Amino acid sequence: MTPERTLAVVVVNYNSAGLVSNLHRSLAATRGTFRMYVVNNSPSEDLDAWLSSLPVARNVSTVVVEPGRNLGFGAGCNEGIRCAQRDGHRYAWLLNPDAEVMELDFPQFWRDVDSARDAVLWATRVQAGDSVRDGVSHLSLWTGRVRPRPGPRTVSFANGNSVVVHIDRFTKIGGFASDYFLYFEEPDVSMRLNGRSTVVPVLTSAAIRHDGGGSTGSRRGSSRSATTALHANRSAIIFFRRWLPWRLPIALVARTGLTVLRLPRSPHLAIAGARGLLAGCRSTLSPRQSHDRQAVG
Repeated sequence: MTPERTLAVVVVNYNSAGLVSNLHRSLAATRGTFRMYVVNNSPSEDLDAWLSSLPVARNVSTVVVEPGRNLGFGAGCNEGIRCAQRDGHRYAWLLNPDAEVMELDFPQFWRDVDSARDAVLWATRVQAGDSVRDGVSHLSLWTGRVRPRPGPRTVSFANGNSVVVHIDRFTKIGGFASDYFLYFEEPDVSMRLNGRSTVVPVLTSAAIRHDGGGSTGSRRGSSRSATTALHANRSAIIFFRRWLPWRLPIALVARTGLTVLRLPRSPHLAIAGARGLLAGCRSTLSPRQSHDRQAVG
């Protein structure tokens, strides 16, 4: 497989090798040619044995990247992208472990990305349940909650469950900010790409199925859901401190209120959310990377 028309696929694994196997099968069923970089964020998981158990696919080669620790989602993606770049790939498709490729017009895919001379990234189509939509979401710049439609106080971003990046351009803007362990990496990128004026291009030649929560555990029990609650709040505080510090008090009050409302029905989630708010406040006291607030023209 030569890098020129082989698409790099980057997957961040955290105790989800079975889900990655399903993704691998869905890639193999297409007419595309792929090199899949599986970044292992769970060092205790034996991915060598998993790799040897994968069915042979002529159009998919697989590489396991071992950072030796849990880097988080954004930094894990950056690691996989760096490996793809070293191997000569121009584009990388970032996919969640619990995603599966549903449709892919590979020749049209290449025409679409090659014709976009300045694009840094693209969303794809996403099927969740019975509905299929563009994989673009809109973050409220008052509360940090995701909204169904764009507005004057939102920023649009490509959903991280399926996003294609031009490797050199994405690396030039700094990739994902590594201080977000989980969540808010994508809107942070959009803020660097001229903030609210960003229009996220969508590749209609690619579609995935993603019901959500499989790779973070939000469908599989309370302990992993608590992790989700913690990092959602932590990352929200970091995002507002970095980009909209004058609105941080509003966002903090809003997210504190939502955390308190969880207390009667889900005390473990409320406690985790409160820990996330405290962790976010502590994180904002550390020095910020210089590229994080650089808007790219």
